Amino acid sequence: LNYKDVLESLLKDLNIEFIDKKLLAESLRNNQEIPTIIARGVASIDGEDSKFEMLFNAETKLALAYQSDTAINHYESHQYITVEKNQPLMKRLPHTRGTSGYNVLGEAIVAKNGREIPFAKNDTTEVDKTDANLLIATKNGHPIAINHGVHIDETLTLKNANYLTGNIRFDGSINITGDVLPNIKIEASGDVFIKGIVDNASIIAGNNITIGSGIISRPLHDADGKENFSSGCLLKAEKTIMMEYCNRVTASAKEDILIKNYSMHSNLNCGGHLIFGNNNGKGVVIGGTSYADY
Repeated sequence: LNYKDVLESLLKDLNIEFIDKKLLAESLRNNQEIPTIIARGVASIDGEDSKFEMLFNAETKLALAYQSDTAINHYESHQYITVEKNQPLMKRLPHTRGTSGYNVLGEAIVAKNGREIPFAKNDTTEVDKTDANLLIATKNGHPIAINHGVHIDETLTLKNANYLTGNIRFDGSINITGDVLPNIKIEASGDVFIKGIVDNASIIAGNNITIGSGIISRPLHDADGKENFSSGCLLKAEKTIMMEYCNRVTASAKEDILIKNYSMHSNLNCGGHLIFGNNNGKGVVIGGTSYADY
């Protein structure tokens, strides 16, 4: 085959562009029937949708659970967070345009542009008037990440939860800086953050439950002095449960359960990761049952 004739045929008869002339010449010199690519198109690149970046640390970071060469304290890194009015909460990274390509005939391959995704609307946040890609708080409170936005919860802060406070039900988030004593029931639509120990209590959260220390369940006594095991300790979270240790606990979470040191005779069930030994803890499991989807 004559190089000049083949090249002219490719260009004029087949309308193929972007020919690598060097590879074409080598293929013509080759006496063996070896397939050779002599022309390449350029793939199109679709644009990216808007992305969102949190400007505060309000979510459980599972990545910390796997770190074995650091002294980061997982619980100290997740203190109860509050924000003030007009504080920046979330940044939106703008969507990008696609880059079109072409095939070997020179025909365009049209790329899709990324979508501009708006911030989720609620009455606790607003878009900054000087920056359409910045979400700010309209009130003081506890920030909870939602899809494409943030919701600011009202916060109930207590030193301890005991017979003086009684059972607690709150539309928002609850921050207890001390302990939760036996027979107390706590229910919040947002996060529940407890700095100290939970003793034979029930806790239900519409978001995360974080317990800075641990959970114990010990025999309680009825009015006649008999031991009563029916009270127990119950935890239920729509997202993640974190704690140092637990004993005789029934806990369920739709996402993760992260336990640092030990679980004894507890029934644990989660829809995400169940990790013992979180943040370089001992990770001891004694008795009980454990279920996780991952």
